[in-house]
Order: sequence, then C-alpha cells, then structure tokens
Amino acid sequence: MRELIGLIELIKLNKLNGLAQSGQESKLLPSINPINPINPINSINPIKMTEEHLSPQQSLRLIQSMIEKTKQDLSDNSIYYLVWGWITFIACTGQFILKNIYEYPGHYHVWWLIVIGVLFSIIKGIQEGKRRRVTTYVSESIKYLWIGMGMAYFVLSMIITRAGWDKQVFPYFILLYGLGTFISGSIIKFRPLIIGGIMAFLLAIASAYLDYDYQILCAAGAILVSYIIPAYMLRSRNKQSPDQ
Repeated sequence: MRELIGLIELIKLNKLNGLAQSGQESKLLPSINPINPINPINSINPIKMTEEHLSPQQSLRLIQSMIEKTKQDLSDNSIYYLVWGWITFIACTGQFILKNIYEYPGHYHVWWLIVIGVLFSIIKGIQEGKRRRVTTYVSESIKYLWIGMGMAYFVLSMIITRAGWDKQVFPYFILLYGLGTFISGSIIKFRPLIIGGIMAFLLAIASAYLDYDYQILCAAGAILVSYIIPAYMLRSRNKQSPDQ
C-alpha cells in the first residue's frame, strides 16, 4: 500500500509541474535512484528533493517496475491458473469420454469438480490475505478483472442452467477463457497469455459451427492454450530470470 501511495503522489506532483508556467512556479519532485530501476519507489529519498520534472525515462522505469512486480505476483499465484485450468481440462475431457465412449447419461456430473477449485481458491485467498504484501495498481487491476470474470462465469452458468445445457453453450465459456487471459497478458506484456487468449477467441468461433460433443473438446483445447501452458511458461520465466 505504501508503494501505491508513493506512486499516486508522484503522479500528482508531476501533473502540477506540467501545469506550472515556466519561470513563474516550480514544484519539488522526489528524486528516483537510477541504480535501482527495478523498484524505483523504494529508492525515493523523502528528504532530498530536486526541482525537476519527472522525466519520460523515469516515468517509463516506474511503470516498468510495476509491470515486472505484477508478473512476479502472477508467477507466485500461477497456482490459481493451474488448478482451475487442470480442473476445467479434466472436466471437459471427462465429460466427452463419459458421454461418447461410456454413454453415461449423467456425464455432466463431472463438473462437480469445480467445487474443489472453489474451496481451494477460498482457502488460498484467506492465507494470502493474512500476508501483508505490497501491491501495485496494475496487480490490483488484474485482481478485480478476475473477480469480475468469476462473477461472469457464475452468472452465465445460472442463465444456461435455465436455458438448458444441451444447447451451444461452450462457445460462450471459451470466449470468457480468452477474454481474461488476453487482457491479463496485455496488461503485463506477457505474450504467451496474449496468444493464448487469441487462440481461445478463434476456438470460440470454430466451436459455434461444431456439434455439442466437439464443443467440449474445443473448450479443453482453449483451457490448455490460454491457462495451463502460459501459467507454466510464466513460472519458468520468473524462475530463470528472477531479477527481470
């Protein structure tokens, strides 16, 4: 929170400097230590102040540090992507197998697996909430993005329950798979998430022209390319380059 407050104060001071007329008014801005570009907020000297504008390079470095911290946060919390990704992938493939190979009439019961994901997310969220961690505006934005996505999944499920699950429902879920990962990848500039989101969009279109059974497989494929693979790549990236 202290980092976020510092960022807000920097932005406010920079705006005031931009509005001041040359030679008439000068504002004091905190200096940013260029030796520590990864975390410039912590490098601010609250005592030493300089009469200069926040340069484009300093602004870029500040934004980049927020993005890199959010990437690290997502890497630390990639377990959410993996747990929900694998649960959904297993449910999709399991339903396809139960319906088409074993011809089991209650094939859709496999989706009760999501209860495991819900319980895991609640317990993990409580544990994370007890840890006082510094957050950035970028990470907060992504957090609320996925809260909204979770609400959208729930509402869509309620609507489809009323309309009937035997219709073309999976294209809508695949669309949401791609939307969340595409926006997240665009915010943190992580290409595998962006590409995964685009591929999910394409699979959503393709599945609309397929029978229900093969829509299930398209959903499994979308989860694989937009959740599971990018999550493993993000984990690997931050383990290999922890200082980037």
